[in-house]
Amino acid sequence: MRPLIRIFFIATLWLCISSAEAQYFSKRYPFRLGSFFNNVLDADTSLYIVGAAVDSDRYYFLKPYVAEITYEGDIKRDRFYELDTPITYQPDNHCALLKNDGIHISGGGGPNNNGELGFYSHISLDSFALTIQKYTDTSYVNFSFQSGINLPSGSRVFAGTYARSANAVGYFLLKTDVVGNEQWRRYYPFTANWQLPGTMIFLSNGNLLIGVERIIAPANWTFASNDLMEIDTMGNRLSMWEDKVNIGKTFKPFGMTELDDHSIVYCTSYVDTNIQTGSGLDALNKGIIVCMDSARNKAWQIISGNAWYNTKLNQVKQLRDGNLLIVGRNDSVSEYGEPRARGWIVKINRQGGVIWDKKYSGTDSARADNELFDFVELDNGDIIATGYCVDYTLPRVNTQGWLLRIDSNGCFNDHCMASINETEDDEALTIYPVPTEDMIHIVSPYSLGASYTIYDVVGQKILSGAYPGHEQTLSLRELPTGLYFFDLSAEGHHSIRRIVKE
Repeated sequence: MRPLIRIFFIATLWLCISSAEAQYFSKRYPFRLGSFFNNVLDADTSLYIVGAAVDSDRYYFLKPYVAEITYEGDIKRDRFYELDTPITYQPDNHCALLKNDGIHISGGGGPNNNGELGFYSHISLDSFALTIQKYTDTSYVNFSFQSGINLPSGSRVFAGTYARSANAVGYFLLKTDVVGNEQWRRYYPFTANWQLPGTMIFLSNGNLLIGVERIIAPANWTFASNDLMEIDTMGNRLSMWEDKVNIGKTFKPFGMTELDDHSIVYCTSYVDTNIQTGSGLDALNKGIIVCMDSARNKAWQIISGNAWYNTKLNQVKQLRDGNLLIVGRNDSVSEYGEPRARGWIVKINRQGGVIWDKKYSGTDSARADNELFDFVELDNGDIIATGYCVDYTLPRVNTQGWLLRIDSNGCFNDHCMASINETEDDEALTIYPVPTEDMIHIVSPYSLGASYTIYDVVGQKILSGAYPGHEQTLSLRELPTGLYFFDLSAEGHHSIRRIVKE
């Protein structure tokens, strides 16, 4: 286990210059009373965003929203679907798939979103017309799709939950042909009180792999594990691997991918009940990234999060360069017990080493909630990610769809840091006090020709100037609270320190 937080400060500092023609951006899309951008699909000529919107004060009453968007983030067309029965799309499970004949989506719902129905939806790319097929089983109190996948043959397999009671939730698989006719349905036996299916992927060997969250006692989160189940296309269970977390509650795998060497990498979160935040919260989420080799033995795992950071990892994919990219959120708890959440993107190598990680915000507010659910890699290596943001300082809290475009180094402006690294073993720079509410004292042997630059955690330059002497003071009174990096440059050498403004 290697805490991601500790790995963040790695080797050296270097600047990346983005190409002049690239259109990097971070944009919000206010719609109705609230909107979420859950999945992003690349159609080679434009992007399709699949999400949900709210048009009443009942925030659980979600309705589907689809948009065609240019690579510069401009909406070409969109549609909000007025339905009598709400559909719940599971944003963590990436239920939208793009094929030549349209967008295919799986979800669940029912009156007041009680989950009595499983939904399969097809959206035509030409007209955005929505066709819905419903599946149910009245012998259970809950029957709902959680994720789905298109097979190369055009048939579909859906994973969902069925419930005998509030404390007896199992999972099933259902397969249809290309037009939605049911071919088979498999209910898997209860081995825990709760069994919740997550992301499902199609493997190179022709089988399916699905992640399942298994909890023995939901009331107190006793014994939680991620189970990876491999099945054939007839629903027969071939093998099962258990990845047990000894402390707290493990969520189902949110993102999962097969690498070119047939190993599996998945990301999820778990609640660590041993962490006390001191801010009225009993526990915080930790993000976890796990690699299983081709024999399904655990090769490595990374756990991120500490007593002040709430972490959720939603999607992982292998990039063209062979490395991996993960998107999610990382937030701290303010002195008022409110979240300061930022979208989080981490690039790692195949051995789990961090190449870079950055946090992004869709709003400048210090009281905000930002989360990224999905992303696509463009031909030039740029990344477009989707999610949502909320500004809690507004009179009416309004969730807004969020779209972010960055280059392969995580930059979205002309000059930003590909990786900000603290040179802790460098004795050429001392800064105190840390944290500070205003003044910092800077001590360094450099003077002639030295200069300083302060960057925020996204790598944007905040302050800069000449460094005239060996010992100086600098006021940070006008800076918002948060984490910054002080870079002192002299004689071709960079000395970097973290500074925290309270």
